[in-house]
Amino acid sequence: RQPGRKEPRYAHLLSGPQENREEGKAVSESAPRNAPMESEAVAKLEAEVKTLRQELEALKQALLDFKSQF
Repeated sequence: RQPGRKEPRYAHLLSGPQENREEGKAVSESAPRNAPMESEAVAKLEAEVKTLRQELEALKQALLDFKSQF
């Protein structure tokens, strides 16, 4: 039994034999393979956020210009 986790007692009955992996190993094994994709995704999201912020500032300015007409 592990604190905070469900017991895998019946998993084999529902989905066949289970691999006994420790969570720490699974994370450390998959991290190097996913690192380039994750950094690329983060860079893409940062660029999108930058673009959205610029558009928001343009909209704010357009609203202020519109309000000043009245």
